[in-house]
Amino acid sequence: MENILKLIKNEKVKWKRLGEVCEIKRGRVISKKFLSDKENIGIYPVYSSQTLNNGQIGSINTYDFDGDYITWTTDGAYAGTVFYREGKFSITNICGIISLKSSELILKFLYYYLSIEAKNHVAGGSGNPKLMSNVVHDILVPVPSLEVQEKIAKTLDKFTNYVTELLLRNKQYNYYRNFLLSDEYLTKKTLELCGEDVEVEYKIIADLCDIKKGEQLNKKQLNDDEMYPAYNGGKTFSGRTNKYNVEANTIIISQGGASAGYVNFITERFWANAHCYYLIPNQSVKNRFLYHFLKLKQDYLMAAQYGAGIPSLSKDTIWNIFISTPPLTVQNHIASILDQFDTLTNNLSEGLPKEIELRQKQYEYYRDQLLSFNEN
Repeated sequence: MENILKLIKNEKVKWKRLGEVCEIKRGRVISKKFLSDKENIGIYPVYSSQTLNNGQIGSINTYDFDGDYITWTTDGAYAGTVFYREGKFSITNICGIISLKSSELILKFLYYYLSIEAKNHVAGGSGNPKLMSNVVHDILVPVPSLEVQEKIAKTLDKFTNYVTELLLRNKQYNYYRNFLLSDEYLTKKTLELCGEDVEVEYKIIADLCDIKKGEQLNKKQLNDDEMYPAYNGGKTFSGRTNKYNVEANTIIISQGGASAGYVNFITERFWANAHCYYLIPNQSVKNRFLYHFLKLKQDYLMAAQYGAGIPSLSKDTIWNIFISTPPLTVQNHIASILDQFDTLTNNLSEGLPKEIELRQKQYEYYRDQLLSFNEN
């Protein structure tokens, strides 16, 4: 890495307007009705302005482009977001598309540069952000030697491929968790382990546990040298204290703040602050089974935040969630499997989420370093 950075530092680059070296076009209007029409549905992706699902909003049986391209979002909250596209596809009218018309540039190098630079040219603020074709045409891009471009692109590819692999592993875990907690699988496993006379029951969370809220400590009562972590509305503890009000192995849910609805499981005694719900299950549900189920519902809980100032989550929102409740034997079986996956993938100190975060930051750091050229 040091050799590449040294090479870049000494590299003399030309700067050209994007329109000089690339062809820039817009997509076409593709309506929701067109996408949903059975006669049009096919295997070729259609990309639009969203960022979820890599920007894909549907698939049709024709395509407008075939090859390697860069696309960008022209309008809306994600204006200026850049994607690298390969193969056969189409784009809507709120996307632009870039192809090379000069042999001076490598497309993947240009993609990485625009992933940083394009956002700097978005106009419109919070009203209706836009990045139109005429603006993209005038973006200045560096043109170092092809050797340097190739080395930069290959280096950044390694980072992005690794992050992508981690995200896929996390996605696989989430899929498997969803499958194990599905009504179909719970019913099948109940029949297998308990026989035909026992059924899965459908209850609301209020039937299975009590939900309590903690008591606020002021900052003077927190000290990093104390024994017990204090949890409030965040995803991690906010400090340490010399006392506790909740026993170990307890489910907590953030009640207030940007992380309201976040589900966690605390394995040590701790202090629950006023923005922290903690759950006390009754005899009809196993603690870890309940935790995995609530983790499955975490996105729903976080989307249920209310309030214009500090977001909050109501206790009723949690209480009224329906949960499939198999016999305790089945609950233990499911929880045991998911605990093993949880250890591998979701441990905050050494699992996938932390690894993904670190690798993403590492990628962004080196991307910025590798794509910083002097305007000489």
